[in-house]
Amino acid sequence: DLRALPADPVVLEIDRPFLFALRDRETGTVLFLGRVLDPTA
Repeated sequence: DLRALPADPVVLEIDRPFLFALRDRETGTVLFLGRVLDPTA
């Protein structure tokens, strides 16, 4: 099963505040919602 192999790392450079959500893949239910006000900290 190829889904068990680790993915290549993704590099993101974010220089402004942002929101993020963790969702269940099957149901789409939001499990966690958060915000980062100062991503440079």
